[in-house]
Amino acid sequence: LYDTATSVYLVFAEPFELQTAYHLILDGTFRNCAGQLMETPQNFSFFLPKVAEAGDIVINEIMIDPDPPLALPAYEYLELYNNSSSPVVMNNWHLKIGSTDKVIESATIQAGNFLLICSSDAAEAFLPYGETYSFSSFSLNNTAAALVLKDEFGGVIHQLNYTNDWHSSEEKKEGGWSLEAIEQSNYCQEVGNWASSTDGRGGSPGIVNSIDGVANEQPDLSIRSVSVLDENIIKLSFSEKMDSLEMFKTDNFFVDRGIGEPFESMPEGPGYESAVLYFDDTFLRGEIYTLEISGNLRSCTGAEAAGLSISFALPDQVVKGDVVFNELLFDAAVPEGEFIELVNISDKFIDISDLS
Repeated sequence: LYDTATSVYLVFAEPFELQTAYHLILDGTFRNCAGQLMETPQNFSFFLPKVAEAGDIVINEIMIDPDPPLALPAYEYLELYNNSSSPVVMNNWHLKIGSTDKVIESATIQAGNFLLICSSDAAEAFLPYGETYSFSSFSLNNTAAALVLKDEFGGVIHQLNYTNDWHSSEEKKEGGWSLEAIEQSNYCQEVGNWASSTDGRGGSPGIVNSIDGVANEQPDLSIRSVSVLDENIIKLSFSEKMDSLEMFKTDNFFVDRGIGEPFESMPEGPGYESAVLYFDDTFLRGEIYTLEISGNLRSCTGAEAAGLSISFALPDQVVKGDVVFNELLFDAAVPEGEFIELVNISDKFIDISDLS
């Protein structure tokens, strides 16, 4: 037992069990320095909170454009959901909305419960819908934005890049309807796991989502692209969010023609769809290399990446006439059917990403 002027620290022989509810009972005689007695017995409840992991708390609903309102308060809100089986304490967590960083100083979400994030002006209006946490200012972009929820240590708990294109119809896209997650446990998936609310009020704050169910199946994991950044550096991009810890492991990547494994892999957060790989040996101009994925690299959804491969080459300098227009369709019979075809008529390897 240690004491200070106003506090007493109790040290017990046995450790507390994680997520177990305990009761501390104060009984006997307690006086302050003025001799005043404290009324006893007194009972206090406490628990050792769960250390949050990725996906324990998820962004579950977003009202990015409440105007025109249907039957909900005319304010923007974001709903968090405790996807775990235990209470999660959110002390000094960070919610990043685009480039704006908000600090959640203190909040607790019970297992299976919700927390509505809104502005202080909206807090009273949302009280009938459940627990709220408010900021002096709170704004969501009506078109698209990146949302990142981090714990007090900077670990990413959930990350989302929303867009109003997720709405189910142009009418709902115009405002008054929230975007809802379909399957909370499938928090890694974005496209196919979000759609417009079907709740007649325009959203379902504080309750199970109106479209709660099983998310649409997404395409198989693939390598989206590889870019040569320098003569010994490449950037690898996947079609899904990847396991961030495995993305750091260099033995998950291998390049043929004597290049081998990178000496460093630097994943790019917060989504971790890509990583920059650094190699000891330089790539030779005119050679085609193949990068292959091995080991235990997986996507955030658990899809295995081992066996995926992609070819690349050190690009050559482009000069006039190397790439030409070869075909175009300017009046298509179907919507968005127009296209332009380019052809490389040189013997060079050309990166067209820098062309305009």
